[in-house]
Amino acid sequence: MLLDDWYEKAGVRTQPARTFDPLLRGYLPFSPLAVPETDHPAVTALTPGARSRLLTHHLYRYLRYTVNLETRVVNRALTRLATDSLPMEVTWRTREDALKILTDESFHALVTMNMFRQVAVATEIEPVPYSFDTVLDRLDTPVANPTAGYDVVRHLMQACVFETMVTSILDQLPADPSVHPTVRELAADHAFDERYHHAFFARFFPELWTALDPATRLVAARDLPRLINACLEPDLATARAALADAGLGRDAAEDVVRDCYSPARVAAATRRTARHTIRLMRSTGVLDSPEGQDAFAEAGLLDLTETSDTPSLP
Repeated sequence: MLLDDWYEKAGVRTQPARTFDPLLRGYLPFSPLAVPETDHPAVTALTPGARSRLLTHHLYRYLRYTVNLETRVVNRALTRLATDSLPMEVTWRTREDALKILTDESFHALVTMNMFRQVAVATEIEPVPYSFDTVLDRLDTPVANPTAGYDVVRHLMQACVFETMVTSILDQLPADPSVHPTVRELAADHAFDERYHHAFFARFFPELWTALDPATRLVAARDLPRLINACLEPDLATARAALADAGLGRDAAEDVVRDCYSPARVAAATRRTARHTIRLMRSTGVLDSPEGQDAFAEAGLLDLTETSDTPSLP
């Protein structure tokens, strides 16, 4: 079984503490491949120090997003999976595995928050304001005509969406040799556990879908593409604040955001990052109904013709 060797292999049991060394020169704080604005002429014209400052703010954003995602979304669902009455029979093994993953995610939140503190102290760069509340509001926006108990189903689906997309995101940082080694190590540590989590949720989602009654499936089919987009919608408020802190004026920063985060670019990046999740949902039957097909099409998630496999980090 997937998590039978958890006590021997889980990161919380085996991974060392990661210490950020500010004296290790020649590396970037974060991957420019994950920050669309780094190629914009207004940003390339900045000094190297200003560009590094901009990337530091995107590292902060990534770290704070991870802490909030794990504790406020994924662990919320895992707690329900481990302890609540669900619209399906759940074995004791599944409930125990949910608690193992919850332990992993709490550990990921801890070490990520620790890295955030270390980098902030080492660089003396004051983080710009950040709020995860907008992400949570998008995820929990009420749906039309929900069926009884749909809030539990929705929380479980949110975890399935996040956990089957996150490996695409985490594989990017460790592979970029320009990034500070400790940041790469932290992401690689996280990715090791998330491959097990991805496999768990990729197996669990079809079981959940099969257990839903036809009316709940229709509600869920309309809701799932919105959950995918809610997970991956870019944080434009933090992007604007980071550009301003790096030295761009308000109008110049707005031009960069408009050029780099156009609806077409955001939709393409979302499709690339969510491609495994969309494939799982298609194979499970989520798109078999006209309502599901239409909802995914209207959300811009069905054009998979892009060839780039480089996702953008949230």
